[in-house]
Amino acid sequence: MDSAAGPWRSGDRFPLTHRSIVAAAGEDAEDATQEFFASALVKGTFERYDSSKARFRTYLRTCLDGFAANERKAAGRLKRGGGQVALSLDFAGAEEELRRFGAGEELDVEEYLAAARREFRRLVLERLRELTGSEREFRDEARLILGIDPGGAA
Repeated sequence: MDSAAGPWRSGDRFPLTHRSIVAAAGEDAEDATQEFFASALVKGTFERYDSSKARFRTYLRTCLDGFAANERKAAGRLKRGGGQVALSLDFAGAEEELRRFGAGEELDVEEYLAAARREFRRLVLERLRELTGSEREFRDEARLILGIDPGGAA
């Protein structure tokens, strides 16, 4: 398989789907369903239904479509940085923290960043192993997410 082709195989109509992705989508669907009904109950959505204008099924579908559109908009805002807390940059305080972290020795920032990246990768692989159903799925997902072959990692 050509690595540029990604998850597509020659002649396939759809990309490969991993069980973990399907399971995550199912969980997302459950959450969205619960959020929709909770919101509808709080807002009195069902009390506004008028049977002379549409069937309940049509009304429900229209309400759900609107809810889903609003959720997509909200997710887009979050992707662009909405909902983030602005932090001030305290360079003097950061230098002091780094000096204490370095225990009085010359601080090698690259060394600490490399250690942080290793720890982050370890945590991601640990969580990924919990979410995947097989060793092959784990390795495939690790390649897609981190661009590495984890071997026996995590």
